[in-house]
Amino acid sequence: MTTLLGVSQECQYALRALFELSQQYTSGAVASVADISTVQGIPPRFLEQIFTKLRTRNYILSQRGNRGGYILAK
Repeated sequence: MTTLLGVSQECQYALRALFELSQQYTSGAVASVADISTVQGIPPRFLEQIFTKLRTRNYILSQRGNRGGYILAK
């Protein structure tokens, strides 16, 4: 299914998630799936799938642990 200008919903969600990560990039803070999901209105399960793809393509890095989350790779 395509939407705005032929861009899939998954692609739109990925761009919104990357935008949210970019907002925290300068401070070096990590962002959790729950935080991004709430702010951007993206279903958390779908966001996890998107982050798996972004991580394997080296767009984002993951940090494990109690204060874990995601940051932009570059």
